[in-house]
Amino acid sequence: FGTQNRLGNLKAAVEAGFEWIEVDVSLTRDHQVVLLHDLRNKDANVEVRTVVDLTLEELRADPGAAAVVTRGETLRQLPEGIGLAVELKPLGLWELNSILTRQVALQLSKETRPIIVDSFSLAASASVGNYCQNCVSAWDTPQFAPVTDELMQTAVINGIDWLYVEQALYDDSLLDRAHRQGLRLMVYTVNDPAVIAGWKAAPDGIITDTAGLLAGVAK
Repeated sequence: FGTQNRLGNLKAAVEAGFEWIEVDVSLTRDHQVVLLHDLRNKDANVEVRTVVDLTLEELRADPGAAAVVTRGETLRQLPEGIGLAVELKPLGLWELNSILTRQVALQLSKETRPIIVDSFSLAASASVGNYCQNCVSAWDTPQFAPVTDELMQTAVINGIDWLYVEQALYDDSLLDRAHRQGLRLMVYTVNDPAVIAGWKAAPDGIITDTAGLLAGVAK
């Protein structure tokens, strides 16, 4: 089920100097919110297992997921000053997406740290504000599809604050168009300083796996 969201990795990011941490959350069959990037996994018998079909106990019984943590466990471990970017992983059925969104947003509403909640599901992103007044909402635009003015207008109509775009789609004109619509831009996943050096104007935010990324950008 992937290891990107393990607690040890998140703590290491804090120690490396990151002021924001990005995590992915999904829902188990018993409605526990867990940190997972990959929603499906193959076990030793090559059987595809989906997180939403497993209880938390069954998920942790999988050798590859024994260290999976819940959202609540993670919040208790992260310093209060660390910002949190939370991606809601779409689960296919609106009912499940709604439960995931509500549970995540309600718990985050108790936090004082800065929070952005994003999803590839526009409906999930748009409903975050119904449960969490201090959460900023973001929409992950369809990968590799043009970010049109119509798409931006849809985001604005749905109360979205940020657009997340893949780095190949980013340029200065996109930033200008987004700002004219009142939107901010997050670009992912940028690990090469040369990419940033090639931009005339930096986006509002960058998702990276590389500590000290900006230090490697030529002045």
